[in-house]
This record gives sequence, C-alpha cells and structure tokens, in this order.
Amino acid sequence: GLGGSGGATLLIWLGAAEGVRELLVGTRREYHRFELATRELSTLFRTGERGGGGAAVGARVGPSEALLCQERIGCFVGLGGSPSRKYQLSFREPPLLVCASVPYVLSLHPARGAAGGVARSGGAMHVLEVRLLLTQEVIQTIALPALGGAPPSHLLCHPGDGRGRAEGAPMAEQPATVVTLGSGSLLSLCPLPLPELQRQLVLQRRYDEAARLCASVHGPGTPAEAAAR
Repeated sequence: GLGGSGGATLLIWLGAAEGVRELLVGTRREYHRFELATRELSTLFRTGERGGGGAAVGARVGPSEALLCQERIGCFVGLGGSPSRKYQLSFREPPLLVCASVPYVLSLHPARGAAGGVARSGGAMHVLEVRLLLTQEVIQTIALPALGGAPPSHLLCHPGDGRGRAEGAPMAEQPATVVTLGSGSLLSLCPLPLPELQRQLVLQRRYDEAARLCASVHGPGTPAEAAAR
C-alpha cells in the first residue's frame, strides 16, 4: 500500500504497443509506480525538492512517458520509472497543474500582482504558460479570467500526435486545450496560427495583447514588435 503517503491525488497510465503496463501514482508526499503484471508498488521520488511534501502535479506526455513535477522541476519518466530524457523542465515557480500537447507543455500558475507578489487564488486570475517541449522556451503566457471566483481544478489537453496539426487539416482538427474552472465554469482554448490570433485581438481592440504576443515570438524591440504597436 501507500503507507503514510496519504491517498492518491494523481493517476497516470503508461503502456507500450501491447497495451497498458503500469500506473504512476502521486500522493501529497511521493510518486509511486505500480507494475500491473507483478502487482508490485515502488517509490520513485518525493514531490518536494527538499525532502518535504508537496502537491503531486503531473501529466501524460506520450503513451509510455509522463511528466512529474517536483516543485519547480519537471522530471520526465518512462516505463520502469527511469528518466526518459536527458534534461528536465524548469518552471519559474511550482505549477498548480500541467498538461502536454506535443510539441507543447502547458503549466498553470497564480497570476502575479503589480508589485510582483503572487495574487491570491480566490477571485484572482491565473496564467497559463505555453512552452516548447524541446527547448523549454515560453512562447506564450495567457491570462485566464477568474470565472466563478475559484481557482482552476483541472487542465486537460489533447495529447497530439507528436507532429502537430496535419498538413492541410482544418483548424477544428487541431489539438484542443480545456481548462476546467471552479463553480461549474469551463474555458476551452484552441490553438490558432499567429496571424489569425493577432487579427482577432486587433478586432477586439486588444492592441497591447497583440503587441505582447508579437514580442514573445519575434523578441522585444524588433521591427516586427514595433510594427505591431
């Protein structure tokens, strides 16, 4: 059993071509691996970097790979509980939720106030950071409205196929991201090409957001960012 680790708060299935092989279990203190064939339970590592407990935050990246967070560090784990990549992800602060939609990893964080402090969850906005899986570069930060006044409880992504949208496929077939908020509110986000996204922001007179989006892609101070302003 899980012993003194407490109840499971995170479950991730992993498998191979022949089907599901193991289950990753996260508790308030540790991550565990349950092998289906042998029914053996083994401990992987603690949820806290310094030996203490923390929230179990993770997501399935592919059929046989998962991302498990240890506070500000995201560890990639494959079948057998071994590291599946040579690098780890580094977050600016521990994420509340994560999900993967290849080639992107999305992480949810509390919004920061004007003075740089982290805003309270109740009634405050949260931000969704979108980063490239291979380079870890944050390519977009999305401010989420505080619908219902409660913090988001789930972050779900279509896993993608490892290649992104198929060439020639309509936009409706792109992977969709769904953020579930408290008080029965649901917010659905769908990826759009940069020109289309900027066009919609301009039509809504959200000029500052359009300029910031352009700067995040082309870099601040570039001719493209200046033209957007």
